[in-house]
Formats: sequence, structure tokens, C-alpha cells
Amino acid sequence: MFDFTASQFDEPVVYSTVPSDRAEAFLDANESEYSALSLSVKQYLQSQ
Repeated sequence: MFDFTASQFDEPVVYSTVPSDRAEAFLDANESEYSALSLSVKQYLQSQ
């Protein structure tokens, strides 16, 4: 699991680890936002 937001908060964030998919992501994001996030994740994973 990758957390790109934890550094934004003063206290630890409690997450619910539940399965998700592309369709769910599009419920709260448009194509441009999804593409930007997808590219960022792919670049991060390739750099590891």
C-alpha cells in the first residue's frame, strides 16, 4: 500500500483497507485527474 497523503497531517491517519478499483476511482474523479494520479503512481513504482 502506498500513502501519498500522510505527510499532510499532524496526526496519523487511520485508513480502512478495503478493495478498490478503477470504476470506484471514477466515482470521485474525472478522466484528467485519474490519468494524472495513474501516471504518478506508475512513475513512483518504476523508480523503486
